[in-house]
Amino acid sequence: MIVSKEKYKELKRIAESKLRAYPYHKFSDKNDKSVEFIEFVMERLDETSKEIIKMSYFIDDVPKNKILNDLNISNACYYRKKRRALEKFIIGLSY
Repeated sequence: MIVSKEKYKELKRIAESKLRAYPYHKFSDKNDKSVEFIEFVMERLDETSKEIIKMSYFIDDVPKNKILNDLNISNACYYRKKRRALEKFIIGLSY
């Protein structure tokens, strides 16, 4: 994904807010296309990336250290997988 650093931060913020809202929108009566897209992307992520997204955005207050321990991954692996997964969400949710 080739965008400026500032644009990436803005797109990341938008995608993260939609991911945090997903558990609430999923059960509402709203016909929100972002829910369908989030589910579409989640089905295609590898298991570790899925768990990182779930624990980081769908469950409140899960410390990063708990995620690292539960998934038995390094800090670098956590950030790499989270960034790649977020980029997939950014592409669909922000445009």
